[in-house]
Amino acid sequence: MTYSAAIRVPRGLRALMSADHESAEGSEAFPAEEGLVEYRFRLDKPIPSYLVALAVGDLVSAPIGPRSAVWTEPSQLDAAHKEFEGVTEDFIRYIYNSSSKPPIPISK
Repeated sequence: MTYSAAIRVPRGLRALMSADHESAEGSEAFPAEEGLVEYRFRLDKPIPSYLVALAVGDLVSAPIGPRSAVWTEPSQLDAAHKEFEGVTEDFIRYIYNSSSKPPIPISK
């Protein structure tokens, strides 16, 4: 399945999905009714429905590789970054080098 989604959340919270994020001009989120913001996502590559993921919360991120980031609550960011930095890119390389057909298309 492919999908698109518009997720409205209270201002100050962040929505994430297993899809490409569509940014508003100059902002991560689009304006919505009072007190809310809207995050938009789109996935054009077909995936099984069990791979659709959604998270909403007080979330921040830090890069852990050239194509990967860790997302967590602000109080856990340093610990999450230390835990996943380096090993995530190794895991991604292992998955794509050990299979004749990658499980999903790799992002560039």
